[in-house]
Amino acid sequence: MKVILLRDIPKLGNMGAVVNVATGYARNYLLPQKLALEATDGNLKIFRERRKKIEETIIKREAEAEKIAQLLEEKIFTFRQKTTEEGKLYGSISAKEIALAIKNEIGCDVDKKRISLEPIKKIGNYTAEFNIYKDRKITLKIEVLPEETPAKLTVTAG
Repeated sequence: MKVILLRDIPKLGNMGAVVNVATGYARNYLLPQKLALEATDGNLKIFRERRKKIEETIIKREAEAEKIAQLLEEKIFTFRQKTTEEGKLYGSISAKEIALAIKNEIGCDVDKKRISLEPIKKIGNYTAEFNIYKDRKITLKIEVLPEETPAKLTVTAG
């Protein structure tokens, strides 16, 4: 079944693409979730008329992604955590905590699924890959220190 994607869907296509998918996938997931429209002649005609607006939206999102990248590339995210005497953390620092740190720093909600890293379980310096938009990725610098005062989160300029 051919559908027109209304949003970017990983491993399927970008907004505006006409893709061929399994009928069940389209009818049970894409169409009810309003992620796609059936690619009928009428919908294709309407979609072509709205394509310019969608392209402007894509350009705007790419510009926002670049702005976010510039804000975050030189930052070092510092986490202070309780540790054992060997330097192991009680718990770990995951993508969820990093997404919260980004939100606190720039005020932008970040989907934790766009951050890829191995769980951080020891004191040290780490990196995480942040997929901002489509193929635009940056490397986040993360520093984990032992807790000296009550747990807090700080972000410093590189």
